[in-house]
Amino acid sequence: MREVLNPEDVRVSRPVKTAEVRITGLDDSVTPEEVVVAVARSGECPPDRVRAGDIRTDATGLGVVWVRCPVASAKKIAVAGEVKVGWVAARVKLLQPRALRCFRCLEKGHVRAKCTSAADRSDLCYRCGQPGHKAAQCSAALNCCLCSAAGKPAGHRLGGGACGMPTSTAKKAGRGAPSLPG
Repeated sequence: MREVLNPEDVRVSRPVKTAEVRITGLDDSVTPEEVVVAVARSGECPPDRVRAGDIRTDATGLGVVWVRCPVASAKKIAVAGEVKVGWVAARVKLLQPRALRCFRCLEKGHVRAKCTSAADRSDLCYRCGQPGHKAAQCSAALNCCLCSAAGKPAGHRLGGGACGMPTSTAKKAGRGAPSLPG
């Protein structure tokens, strides 16, 4: 198809199941592009199949980046436990798959196209629950908008480990999960 169609008009691709890894211990001279090349080399996959986020600084002052790559490559570098990026042998951790999250109501278990909730929280910050900004630029106090609306303790980030919100009932009902006697 690539030979027949103009690549400027149409992108021909084939979906590949991916996994996410967190790479830590990067020095400040490393770029996301260098991380992509290093992961592709170590994971033995094409660089165009690897996506790296922004490199952020952790509490130790070293860089951390999330990388998405084909599952086989992610497993290969996770088993090795490290990947050489620039002058550093950075640590690699395979991350658990993320649950579905609706970008409209922010509940787990379904996507926007199947959302039946009356609440539209699409413009709220994941960190403080207030509209008008993103969590990356937020310095306000933590406040989970879902737990707050449910009357539960909300002094945490949306979807964080302390978040006690269950997955939406629409997803559970769609799976045909048996209900337990009350």
